[in-house]
This record gives sequence, structure tokens and C-alpha cells, in this order.
Amino acid sequence: MVATDANESRQANMKAMTAKEFVTYWCEPDENGRSQISYSEEALMEHSTQYESECALFGDAGPGQGTVVSKLRAAIAQVNRQLARIKEMK
Repeated sequence: MVATDANESRQANMKAMTAKEFVTYWCEPDENGRSQISYSEEALMEHSTQYESECALFGDAGPGQGTVVSKLRAAIAQVNRQLARIKEMK
């Protein structure tokens, strides 16, 4: 499988996680006191801001920037849905 970006490559190489591992990976704070989900949300905001700024300044953004924003938004939504399902199971 050839991944189109680093996130897809990382996902392809990750082993299947148990519900507990999934919650720990996405929600537990690291040594900086931040969770993976917070890093992902920050990346989404940075990409969205850059995309919107370039569209406002130049009328269009660079190639693929809209795709990156859409993929990040979809990935975060998928993680949040999975976290909600796990929470419902408890």
C-alpha cells in the first residue's frame, strides 16, 4: 500500500487497538500535558487558518490545502465518534 500522506502511512502501520488503548492514545496527556486529540485539533485549526488566509489574500489556496483540511476534519470526527461509542459502552 502506498500512502498519500504521513497520517495515512501511520494509520496503515498501527496495530489494531483495544478500546482502552484507543482512549489512552487519544485522550491521555503526554509529557507536555496535551493529548493527541488536542494536537490534532490544533493542526486542523492551523491548516484551516492558513487555507482561509490564502483564499482571502489570493483568491485561492495552494494545491491540496483544501484536501488536507478536509482529511484532518474527517479524521478528527471519526476519532470523536469512536470515543463516543466507547464511552457509551461503559
